[in-house]
Amino acid sequence: MVAMHEQAIRPVENTAKARYALHTYSLPERISLKQATDSLYPGVTERYGPDCLIFHLSAAEKIFVFKFGAVVFFNVPTGAHQNYLDRLNLSTARKSQDVTAEEDIAEDEVTLSIEPGVLDVGFNSATIPEFDMVFIQIVAQVLGQASALELIEWEVEEFLRESERLTRFLQGREFKRPTRKSLLQYLGQGLSTKHRIVSQLALMSEPEKTWEREEAYKLYSGLYNNFEIRERVEKVEKMLRLSSEVSELLLEIVNTRRSEILEFIIIVLIAFELIKSLLLK
Repeated sequence: MVAMHEQAIRPVENTAKARYALHTYSLPERISLKQATDSLYPGVTERYGPDCLIFHLSAAEKIFVFKFGAVVFFNVPTGAHQNYLDRLNLSTARKSQDVTAEEDIAEDEVTLSIEPGVLDVGFNSATIPEFDMVFIQIVAQVLGQASALELIEWEVEEFLRESERLTRFLQGREFKRPTRKSLLQYLGQGLSTKHRIVSQLALMSEPEKTWEREEAYKLYSGLYNNFEIRERVEKVEKMLRLSSEVSELLLEIVNTRRSEILEFIIIVLIAFELIKSLLLK
């Protein structure tokens, strides 16, 4: 891979048993890797594929920045996380006044163990045979994907709750019909949300290295299944399809309502002309 400011720090050559923590922060928007590189300068940065940037703090301390909206700290003390989030201009999401911190940023953590001859995946844990950046990047990427999906799931569920509220009158459970303004606001927000979510999901692809090494693919598959990434993506896609159906229905309601108003105006004008003509006879 090509280093972007200095030559990348070589990983530690260590096959002894060790344990490391990976902690991720995910946000509901994409991250510009170019801006992230500039924010982390001076420092050793490395573009690890088109969607991943690695910031090497030391031989055994890394920060992975993923374009789909996740930052993963590998073996970095928790107390130092906020400083780097500030440098990446990502901590502002915690200060949002519109939503709670829990809805605006997701966190997760896994434990990575190194044990010679062992390649295994468990609940919130993984074991690799050696300190290998290919393995570590795979663990970081899947952890980041799982955390980013959590935010997406929250957002789509909230969107569907809003659509349920707006369509209650169709089921006769609410007599007050939503206003045209509220429907258009909902449709605009929904289209924007779906566009961003689809864009983020498109970035959650397999690391290229999984096709080059059998062990890497085995690790990726184990983590992917453990975090139920495929099932969760399919669930999000189903909810997006449902929201699209609701959006189309509401748009039809908006158009029908406008047609009804226009028809009523035309009828009133015709009636007025008829009455006027009769009075003038």
